[in-house]
Amino acid sequence: MSRTGFGIMQGRLVPPEDGRFQSFPCNSWRQEIARVREAGIDFIEWIYDDYGAAANPISTDEGIAELNALKQQYGIATPAICGDWLMDFPLVRCTAEERMQRGKCSA
Repeated sequence: MSRTGFGIMQGRLVPPEDGRFQSFPCNSWRQEIARVREAGIDFIEWIYDDYGAAANPISTDEGIAELNALKQQYGIATPAICGDWLMDFPLVRCTAEERMQRGKCSA
């Protein structure tokens, strides 16, 4: 019987980088996509965080195109993004000045 709708949080099928268990796997995200299907999983919840922001393919048009090609190749989906970036740069629990510096609000 095939499973549908079974997903996993990104970073669970590859070794953690720099001891980080909840972060974008900068060096192994491509390998993880192949492993998702091998594990019988239908989708992966993508992570966007400050640690991996520069390497995350969702940050550029070229990266998105590569990600989409890999998703199609391996037959997986990415229906959700975990916004761990907000752990480092919260929209609440910060000062108005911090929010203004982040460009999130104006006063």
